[in-house]
Amino acid sequence: MNKKAIAVIVLILLIMGISCTFRILVNHSVNTKLGENYLDPETGVPYLTEMDSYYHLRMTKDIALYGHAGETIKDGKAWDTLSFAPYGRGAYDYRPLMAYIAVYAQKFLSLFTDLSLDQVAYWQGTLLSALVVIPVFLLAFRLKGFLAAIVSSLLASINYGYFVHTVPGFYDTDTVISWTSCFLLFSGVLLVESLKEKKQEGNTKALTGKRIAYGVLFLLSFLALLQSWYIYYMYAALFAGALFIYLLLAYFSEKKAGKITDRKVFLIEAVFLAAFVILIVCTNPDLFGSLFRNLKNVFLSTDGLFPNALISISEMRKPALIAGGLTGLFQMKVLSGQEIGIINAIGGMIPFLAALAMCVILIVKTVKKEIRFVYILLILWFLITGVLAIRSWRFIMLFAVSTAILAGLFVGTICELMRVKKMMDHRIFAGMIVILTLFPAVYGAYRSSLDSVPTVNRNLHETLIYIREHTGEDTILASWWDYGYFFEEKSRRRTLFDGGSQSGERVFWVGRAFATEDETLSANIFRMLAGSGDDATDKMLELFGESRDTLQLMDELLRTDHDHAKERLIAENISKQDAETLSDLLFPQDASPVALLITPDMPRITGWFAQFGYYGDPEEKPFRLLMDRTAFTPKEGKTTWQIDADGETVLLHVEQENGTYRAYTGSKDQGDAAPSFKVERLFLIRDGKLYDLPQEQGQAGEGYTVVLNTDGTQATISLMSSDLADSVFGRLFYLGGAGLTRYVPDTNAPGSAALYTVEKGM
Repeated sequence: MNKKAIAVIVLILLIMGISCTFRILVNHSVNTKLGENYLDPETGVPYLTEMDSYYHLRMTKDIALYGHAGETIKDGKAWDTLSFAPYGRGAYDYRPLMAYIAVYAQKFLSLFTDLSLDQVAYWQGTLLSALVVIPVFLLAFRLKGFLAAIVSSLLASINYGYFVHTVPGFYDTDTVISWTSCFLLFSGVLLVESLKEKKQEGNTKALTGKRIAYGVLFLLSFLALLQSWYIYYMYAALFAGALFIYLLLAYFSEKKAGKITDRKVFLIEAVFLAAFVILIVCTNPDLFGSLFRNLKNVFLSTDGLFPNALISISEMRKPALIAGGLTGLFQMKVLSGQEIGIINAIGGMIPFLAALAMCVILIVKTVKKEIRFVYILLILWFLITGVLAIRSWRFIMLFAVSTAILAGLFVGTICELMRVKKMMDHRIFAGMIVILTLFPAVYGAYRSSLDSVPTVNRNLHETLIYIREHTGEDTILASWWDYGYFFEEKSRRRTLFDGGSQSGERVFWVGRAFATEDETLSANIFRMLAGSGDDATDKMLELFGESRDTLQLMDELLRTDHDHAKERLIAENISKQDAETLSDLLFPQDASPVALLITPDMPRITGWFAQFGYYGDPEEKPFRLLMDRTAFTPKEGKTTWQIDADGETVLLHVEQENGTYRAYTGSKDQGDAAPSFKVERLFLIRDGKLYDLPQEQGQAGEGYTVVLNTDGTQATISLMSSDLADSVFGRLFYLGGAGLTRYVPDTNAPGSAALYTVEKGM
C-alpha cells in the first residue's frame, strides 16, 4: 500500500471520528442541561428526538421478535396492527436496512456488553452517519485531490441539515439515506468511467476485474438504498437521467466532430442504462404512480376532496432562503425562531456560493465539450435537490450533500489555480479558504443542535404507562397525529392517527372533531373512526357522489343518532338496505373503547384543526391563539400584557377587584384606543369551579375569550378567539371538559396529558 493510499485511509477515519465526536459532544451537553425528566426509565437512555424514530424503533423490535416488520401476518403480508385503527396498515413495504443493522449490531455487542436494542438504536445514527464521509471523500479526491476531499467530506457530515438528523437519539431513515445514496452515485461514477478505459496489453484482466468490482459495488449500493428509503428511486432516477444525458451529449458531440471513437463502449453504456432502468421498474412496478403521488404531496396542498395532511408536518413546510439575518447569512445561527433557512442549514453563504460557482464551472466545461459523466451527475444532483429544498425542509439534508461536494471541489480548484499562477503562498491561501468555508458551518451546526431536544418527556410517558396498565387491549387512542408513534410504542395500544396514517379523510374528520362546537358531532366522529374507520365516508361518497354536499350531509347525520340518520338517509331516496348499512357504519355498535389524549402542547397546532376540519367550508373559522397559559400572580388592581397580534401590538388588561375580574384590550400604537378585537368573555377557573363572566361585546367574528386558571401551584392566563374557546378542543383543554357529557375525564391518570373516555351516545 503506497503512502497516498495510507493518507486517504487515515484522513477518512479522522474525519469520521470528528463527525461522531461532535455529535456525542452535543448529546452530552443537551442531556446534562435537560436532566432526568428526559431520561426514559424503561430504556435507560434519553427519549428519542422526534416521533418517526419511535415508529422505526417499534418496527425494529418487531423484526427482532417476529422476523418481519409489524406484529402479525395478514393475508400473507406483514401487518402493523397498532397504526391506523381499526384496520391497521401494511408493514410489508417497510425499508428495514437500519433495523437489520440495529438487530445484528445488538446481537454482536451482546457477546461483550448488555446493551439493549433500545440503546443500540439510540446511538446508531451517530455512528452510521459518519459513513457518508467515505464516498464523498473518495469522489472529491479523484477529481481535485486532498484539500477538496477534506472540505467536501467535512461539510457533508457536519452541515446542520444532516447533523441535526443524525445526533444520538435520532433513529430514522435520515441516518442511512445520505451514505447509501452517495455510495450508489460514487460507485456508478467508477463503473461508467471504467467503461471508458481502453484495454491495453497487460491490463485486460485488471480492467475486467475492476469493472466487475465496480459493478458489484454499484448493485450492492442500489440494494442498500432500496432497503433504506421508500422513495429510493429518486437517486436511481437521478443516476439514470445523468447517464442518459451524458450518452446523448457525448454521442452528438463526437458525431459533430465526424467520428464516433468507440461504438462498442456506447453500446455497452446504453445497455447498462436500459438494464438499470428495468431494474428500477422491477423493484417498484408502481414507480410512476408512486412518483406522481409523492410529487403531489410535496407540491400540492390538497388531496382532491380532502386536505393534504402533509402540509402540517414541520419538515414539509417551505423554508426561507436565509433565516436569522446577518448571523444566519454566515451560519453563526441556523435557526431564527421556528424558521430555518436553506443556506443556513447547508453550511452558510460561503459553501453555497462556492457550490454555485463550481456548478457554473462544470456547466461551462460541459458546453465546451469537456463532457464527463461525473460533471453531469453533480450538476443534476445540485439542481434537483436544490429545487426540492426550496419546496420543503425535508430535502435540505439531501441538497447539503451535493453542495458540500461542489463547494469542496471549488476550494480545490481555486487553491490549484493559486498554486499554478503563483499569485500568493498557496498554502496560506488554502488554510484561509478552508477555515472560512468550514468554521461557520461546523460551529453553526454544533451551536444550533444544542437546542435539539426530545419532543416528549417522562410526564407524558407516565400517562401512557397508566393507559397500558389500566385500559383493555382493545382500547383505541384518539389524538392528533403528532404523537401517534410514541403512543403506540409506549402504551402498546392502537391509534386512530399517526405519522404514517395521515390520509385526507382521517385528517379532515379528526380536525373537525376537535374544531366543532357540537359535542355530539365530535364524539360520534371519534367513535365512527374507531368502529368503521373510513368505510362510512367511502360508502357515502360511493352512494351520493364525491362532492362537498356529501360531506355536509354526513356532517348533518353525525349530529344525530343511528335511528335518525337512517330515517334521513331513506328520505334521500336510497334503499333501506343501503340506509341501514350506512347508519351502522356511521354509528358502529361494536366500536372499541376510545380514549382521547390531549397533550400539553396541542394548543400550538389548533390552527390545523380549523384549517383541516373546516376544509372547503365557506364559513371556515380561523382559530387564533394569542397567549397560551402564561404564568401570572393574581393581585388587586390591573395587570397588563403586551401581545403581537399579526403585526398589531395589543395590550391585554385584566383588573381584579374583590375577587371579580374584568378583561379588556387596548392598542399601544393608538394610545389606549380599542384594537381590532375585544374581549367578549372571561372564563375563571377557581377552586375547581368554572365561572363564565361576560365582558364587552365585540363585532361579529372578532370576539375573543380570556381563560384565567387560578387553581394549581401557578395561575395562568390564555387569550384566544372565541371560536377556539368554544370548540370541543378548547373546552377539553382549557376548561377541563366542563359542560361536556360525552367526554368523561379520567382524574386518576398521572402525567401531563389529559385523558378522556369518549362515551357512546344515547
